[in-house]
Amino acid sequence: MARSQPIPTFLVAAMVLVAAILPGTSLAQPGTARPCRDLQFPLLTPPAGAPAAVGPPIAVPVIVHFMKTTDPRHAANNDLQTIFTRSVVLGLFAPSGAPQQTVNVVWRRANIRLALHRAEECDYDPLAFEIDAPDREEVPSPMAGAFGADLFNKINSAFNFGAVRGLDLYLWMDIKGGLVGYGASHRQTSPRRVGAVWIDKGCWTSLGDSRCAFLVAHEIGHFLGLCHSCDTAMTASGPCPVCLPPGTNTAPPCAGAPPNFIMRGTYDGILLTPCEIGQARTKAVERINTP
Repeated sequence: MARSQPIPTFLVAAMVLVAAILPGTSLAQPGTARPCRDLQFPLLTPPAGAPAAVGPPIAVPVIVHFMKTTDPRHAANNDLQTIFTRSVVLGLFAPSGAPQQTVNVVWRRANIRLALHRAEECDYDPLAFEIDAPDREEVPSPMAGAFGADLFNKINSAFNFGAVRGLDLYLWMDIKGGLVGYGASHRQTSPRRVGAVWIDKGCWTSLGDSRCAFLVAHEIGHFLGLCHSCDTAMTASGPCPVCLPPGTNTAPPCAGAPPNFIMRGTYDGILLTPCEIGQARTKAVERINTP
């Protein structure tokens, strides 16, 4: 997870070639209660060019949810598509050889290829999910105690795109508590955990294109079962460290995680350790293949 920082916004780089699809809207899944409309973004094919030494390529489809509150008090300040434009979203998941930094620049090292499968706008009714009627635009933080964790699972259970097993990426206008990014695996705490990545507008408005891409890549690491390289409690038993609940032991020293590793809490680099590559590939295969 990550908190917002005052870092200047970079210029949006040129986009890569994509297959064009005419714009339009439709119900996400006819006959269901999912209040989502297909935005019909141009789709990206899984990027090539990842190293072959770590194993065969693993293609992970990405479903992007633009979360739109139904609270009329915030209707005038609720258009995420003016912030996360088509160019921005496509740029995040462009092939690793694109001119700008992308999510796939990081994950090509594990031969995991993330490609946009669907973008949709979803109506989020706070009264259906939150304990009290909100008087704010933010969605509560998924780190806000037991309620936050329950809310994270509840929203993901309701909105994850069940037709495709992949990565569900939620875009929010604001996540309460200054939290700009959060990710968790569907197997992190129990078989019933519903995984996803949450990002708010600060990823783009505060960090800019390169650092926003690295933040999303970092949160995808959490979705694939990885913990922070330095400041999350881990155990050293076995060949690779394993994430443990906070407070169960002391955090490991940072000597084994140089600043240019993506799973540092500062997400300043693009590297993954061999253990992280193996663990992430295992989780990715589990995610796309488990019924």
